[in-house]
Amino acid sequence: MSRNLETGTRQRSICSSGHTNADDMLRAADERLKSFPYYRSVLSKDWKPDMGSHVILAACRDYQSAMEILGTKGYRGVLTKTLVSVLRSDAWKKETTYVELTGLLNQSYSQ
Repeated sequence: MSRNLETGTRQRSICSSGHTNADDMLRAADERLKSFPYYRSVLSKDWKPDMGSHVILAACRDYQSAMEILGTKGYRGVLTKTLVSVLRSDAWKKETTYVELTGLLNQSYSQ
């Protein structure tokens, strides 16, 4: 664990949860999804996820470290804290798009 970022933030490493790997995850997904009509196996060599209907919100890229801050109940992830704050705020509307949400996240974190 290191505390060299900003006051009240820290970086830590978390051990993996058991002896699973990506192959185990894909085999489990294939087993659960194979009964669906038009299912294309995630085990096929040319499989790629359809990202047309998905949005990924991530605290960091694979070569970065996510930050945590000290709150009243211990350390919390900055992204999670900011996301919950934005979703509870008056800035969040039912019609808010994901592009607008990322703008609200960036604006809220920098304040």
